[in-house]
Amino acid sequence: MRESLPPLRQLRAFFAVAKSQSVTRAAQAINLSQPAVTQLIANLETSLKASLFSRTPTGSYLTPLGEVFLARVERLLGHMEDALCEPTVGAPFASRETVRAMLIKISSHHVRALRSIADSSSFDEAARQIGVSQPSLQRAARELERIVERPLYHRTASGMNVTRPAFELARRLGIAMREVEYGVEEIEASRGHFTGRFTIGAIPLAGVNLLALALNDLLDAYPNTQIEIRDGRYEPMLAELRSGKVDILYGILRCPPEIEDVVEAPLFRDRYRIVVRRSHPLARRKAIKVDELAEYDWILPGAGNPRRRVVELLFSDAAQQPRIAIETSSIAAHKAILASSDRITLLTESEIKERSDSLIALPFEGLAARRPEGFAIRKGWKPTLIQRHFMDLMQRHAQAWMATAPDGSARGPSS
Repeated sequence: MRESLPPLRQLRAFFAVAKSQSVTRAAQAINLSQPAVTQLIANLETSLKASLFSRTPTGSYLTPLGEVFLARVERLLGHMEDALCEPTVGAPFASRETVRAMLIKISSHHVRALRSIADSSSFDEAARQIGVSQPSLQRAARELERIVERPLYHRTASGMNVTRPAFELARRLGIAMREVEYGVEEIEASRGHFTGRFTIGAIPLAGVNLLALALNDLLDAYPNTQIEIRDGRYEPMLAELRSGKVDILYGILRCPPEIEDVVEAPLFRDRYRIVVRRSHPLARRKAIKVDELAEYDWILPGAGNPRRRVVELLFSDAAQQPRIAIETSSIAAHKAILASSDRITLLTESEIKERSDSLIALPFEGLAARRPEGFAIRKGWKPTLIQRHFMDLMQRHAQAWMATAPDGSARGPSS
C-alpha cells in the first residue's frame, strides 16, 4: 500500500463540498467552520496535485478529476458505513444516521491503529509496526472504542488484542482504505500518468507461465506499473484478499461456499497426468494398474492440497498405499527430482510440455478432474483501468493456450 494517503478528514470535507456544491453548506453538514473546510480542500488538492473543484460565484463544482476521485471517495465512505452496520461487527445501531454521526469522528489514525493491532500479536508489536509510541497507539485504540460504542479489545496471554468483531471491522476498513489508493491512481491515469500499483496473490502449483505472459504484456503497455506477487497457501492468501491486502487471487479455484464476499472467475481447466522420467520402468508399459503405481515413491505437495487429494482419492480403495517420499509445492523441484529418479508425481499437461524431453505421462486415465484455474476477487470490487487490463490479458492468454494445447487437454472453465 502507499505510504501516504489523504486523511479521512480531508476526504469527508471533499465529499461534503462535492455533494452540496457549496463550502458553506458542506461546513454545516460536517460541523466545521467554512475556513476549516476551505483549508482541508486546499490541502487535499495540494497532496493530489490536482484541481478538484471549479470555484464560481454560485458554488463549487467538480472538475473532471474531481468526478474521478468522488467515485472512489463515495465507495470508501460506503464501505466504512457498511462495516459498522455489519452484524458480525456487533449489535446493530439505531439507524444509519447514528452510524454516519460516528463515522465523522473516526480519523485515519484510528483506522491505522485498529488495523495494526489486528495484524499483530500485541500492542507493542502494533506500535512498532506503524512507528508510533505505545501510549499514542493505546489512546487511538481507546478513542475508537468509545466512538463506535462497543468493546474492540481483550486481554490474551501475550497482551491486549482485538476481539473477533473488531478483527472483522479492521478487515472491512482495510478494504475501504484501498479505495483511496485506487482513486489516487485513477487521477494519475486521467492525466496520462499510468502508475498503477496492485498486489496479486499466487497459489503454488498454479499456471505461472500464463501469469508471466500477462504480466510481461501489462508492463509493456504500462511500464510504470508496480506489481507485487505474494506466494502462499490458499487459506492465508484468501484472507489477504478479503482484507484488501491482495487485489487479485490467482490459482486453482476452491472458494468455500461459506465465504460470501468473494467471487470466482474461471479461466481454463488443465488436465492432470501421472508423470515419470522417460527411462522409468513403467514408461514402457501400454497399460498401468493402480497397484503398480503404489510400488514407487511419490513426490507430492502437502496434505490438503488439491493435487494431493487427487492422488489420495486414486488410492482410496487400493490394497497398497504409495509412500510419499518427498513433500513440496515447488514444480521445479518435482521435475528435477523426477528426471533423476524412478519416483512418480502428478503434473498438468502444460507442466509436462515444458519438460517433454525428459518427462512422460503414463497411459493412465483414472484421475479425478482438475478444478479450473482463474481469479478470485472481492464481491463488488471495482478494478482500476490497469487491473482490468491485466485480467483481460489473462483471459486472452488462457484462450490462446487452450487453442494450442495438445490432444485437447486444456478445456474451458465449464468443461
